[in-house]
Amino acid sequence: MQNDLLYRGRALTTAETLALSSGAVTTPDTYDFPSRIPRSGGLYSEEVFGLADHAALAHALGEDARHERWGHIALHEPMLHPLRAGHVLTHILVVPPCYRRFILRSAEESRQSAWNRRAKILAMNEYSIRTQEKLLEQRGLLHPSDIERVGPTWVQPPLNGHYRAVVDANMRIERLRELRAPADTLRHWQDRLLFRTKGLYDELVGLSMRFGAGLVLRALSVSVDAVTASTSFS
Repeated sequence: MQNDLLYRGRALTTAETLALSSGAVTTPDTYDFPSRIPRSGGLYSEEVFGLADHAALAHALGEDARHERWGHIALHEPMLHPLRAGHVLTHILVVPPCYRRFILRSAEESRQSAWNRRAKILAMNEYSIRTQEKLLEQRGLLHPSDIERVGPTWVQPPLNGHYRAVVDANMRIERLRELRAPADTLRHWQDRLLFRTKGLYDELVGLSMRFGAGLVLRALSVSVDAVTASTSFS
């Protein structure tokens, strides 16, 4: 039945989503470095996606082969679906880890990326020299000699970045509600969550030819009854 849901070409209900998911992703964390053990509640959580092959992960993060179990992000407030008019989004399904494997970047590519990040920080005119130095130090980019010693690095796939952005915005909204933040501040983050979710779905559309539209796009279209759903999003 779960496989049938992936190919029906319609939005899933909340009940169908939770039946397909093996658990909630609650933090944007990935692996614990340098042990490379998946962090609890994160985007590779073993509680959600099943036990990982720790020996394989110790060798290469790109060998996370878990492909059967899905997770979900429970939105703290329902919002209008960014791609399906008339639908209200309550949960976002997270595809299994095998579709979000880390990518090994060569030493040359890693160094070039580091130089690009350094140049971007130094070009931030709105920051003081002290702030720029602090940012460079935090990211290990302060001394050019350190950059030249950088070796191959593992980087997250773009899809992971979109999931992390959605989780971050969702967590921020929950915290703002707890703090009784001003309405304008809350609305700003609601809009940001909608924007981040749209970005996630756009990325999935781009990957649908590679992974299959039924697998990565339709399964992420989740709705509840738009008449009974309570939401402050516009």
